[in-house]
Amino acid sequence: MLPAAAICLIAAFDSQLLANLAGTETRRNLFAALAPLQFGRVNIGAAVLAGVVAWEAVRAARRFINRDAVWIDGDMIRFHPTVRRRPLRLQDLEEITHETGEIKSVLRLRPASGKRIMIPMVDHDAATAFVAEVQHAKAAQTFG
Repeated sequence: MLPAAAICLIAAFDSQLLANLAGTETRRNLFAALAPLQFGRVNIGAAVLAGVVAWEAVRAARRFINRDAVWIDGDMIRFHPTVRRRPLRLQDLEEITHETGEIKSVLRLRPASGKRIMIPMVDHDAATAFVAEVQHAKAAQTFG
């Protein structure tokens, strides 16, 4: 993603590169749509695209550095900052499911008040272990 951000940033300041990218015959050529957004010597659309791609690369890197997307901390379920969710009390969780995909799994949590929380790209074994851990913790709260 960082090379793509670099190309977009260079294209924002190099009108010849932007024209070459816009002239390629590809399906859904985004650079052709960005070409008219020239402001002086800078193409604002390509600069914004470079920023967005770089931001997503940083988010992916942060998630890669800390592989725990979700964990239990006492009576709370906590989420990695890239998931952008506030902590959830275990007692407020109605259901937790784990859908196995071909490469990675999807973890789905349904709180009592609110819409479902979906956490994609979770390791199969980690998701299975987390579901079991949550169910055990909820049972301990109920009977404890």
